[in-house]
Amino acid sequence: MDIKMINIEEILNIIDKKYGYAQDPDVIRLLKESKVSQKYMHLVDRRSFNRFLTYYANEHGYSDYYDLIHVDGGTKGTKYDYDDIMKFIDDPKVEERIKGLLMKKTISAGPFGLIPMVIYHEYIEEITGEEENRIMELTGYTRHQLKLFSVPDDILEQVKFDKENRIKSLRAELESCLIDLEDITNELRTRGM
Repeated sequence: MDIKMINIEEILNIIDKKYGYAQDPDVIRLLKESKVSQKYMHLVDRRSFNRFLTYYANEHGYSDYYDLIHVDGGTKGTKYDYDDIMKFIDDPKVEERIKGLLMKKTISAGPFGLIPMVIYHEYIEEITGEEENRIMELTGYTRHQLKLFSVPDDILEQVKFDKENRIKSLRAELESCLIDLEDITNELRTRGM
């Protein structure tokens, strides 16, 4: 039977995905662009991973995790048994420690989910900037004018109202033109042209 082996990067990605850490493409880009320490690129960094493995082994009565998890390779290129790692990740005590890291390393940003603390301000700035640009494009207002409104929804409601009225006006004008066009067409037919 072949044993599926995975490297540490794959393991860290599995943990990130399970706990929703840095899954948004914008978050990943900002983490890379901001040149933050490697320990923030994943929820569990390599050092913590090794500590958690040792803790996991000790909790199960082993002195070393090599006795509990099948490992191949040396310091570089180490591969771990996928099934053993999945048991490790799903262990309630390990989950508790990972959730503790999640609470330490992230901030809840409401509808945007959990954002790594090290890029929180940049992420929120970027997201709100995009929203502000969208509102400016829709309304034609400048940034200064937008700041005069207490809530952007006020602006959107006013723009929506104005645009609906403009559409009604244009629709009425179009109907009038169509009636005129029909009258002209009928007159030309009666003249035989």
